[in-house]
This record gives sequence, structure tokens and C-alpha cells, in this order.
Amino acid sequence: IAGGRDDAALARLAAAVDEHVDLWTPAIHTTSRFELVSTMANLDDAVTDVTVNVTDAVDSGSTALVVWLATGRFSKPACFDDDHLIEPNGAVIRVAGTTSVSFTSDHRADRIRLYYDRLSIMAQMLTADARSQRR
Repeated sequence: IAGGRDDAALARLAAAVDEHVDLWTPAIHTTSRFELVSTMANLDDAVTDVTVNVTDAVDSGSTALVVWLATGRFSKPACFDDDHLIEPNGAVIRVAGTTSVSFTSDHRADRIRLYYDRLSIMAQMLTADARSQRR
């Protein structure tokens, strides 16, 4: 799900996760369905036109692991904290990652871990920003 208000996608997310789902990423940590859905509804969507290519996947009973490569365009302002705003410049952003999802007996996700290099994303945005300012 990309950030922003897509009620149908948010409803599908809510239906797919346990009430006490625990999500961790380098940028987000939530511990309930309500918190997860609320966070997703309010995310920045600085990187748009995102495509995700799954390069490997393993299912081991109640846990699934997925290795992926995401590519998108830096087309909206990115806020990394209260003091740093990076203006968009259309640069292509690439990040590789791994997702681990554990499921309950009723097939709802109850533990989600997304591992990726957040600093690499910021570095790509800053490098692209510096290049655009030199023009």
C-alpha cells in the first residue's frame, strides 16, 4: 500500500491483519491493526509510480519471507524529520529489501518485518537533489 487515502486498500489491509499485529520497518513501528491502518492512511508518498519485483519467496508453514526490489520516482517532497524537507526532482529511487510475515491460525498477519536500507533512500534523494541544484 502506498501512503495516502485509498479506503479500499486500507480496508483490505485491515482484513488481512490480526487485531494485535506488530509491524516494524526502519521508519515505522506499530502494535495494533488500528495503529497500522492509521499510519498507512497518513504516510507521505514522496516516491510515486512504485513497482516491486519479487526476486525470491519462501513459505514455511506460518511464516513467509519475500525478497524484493522496489523502484519509484521521487516526485513529492520527502520529510525525514521535523527539520529536514527534501524537494522532489523526479529521480529514480531503488531499494532492495526483505519482508517477513508470520500468520495466525486464521491466516491473518500478526507479525510483519520489512528490512531495507532507509539511509540508502535518503542518500539517493540527497544525491539527486544536489545534482539538480548544480544544473
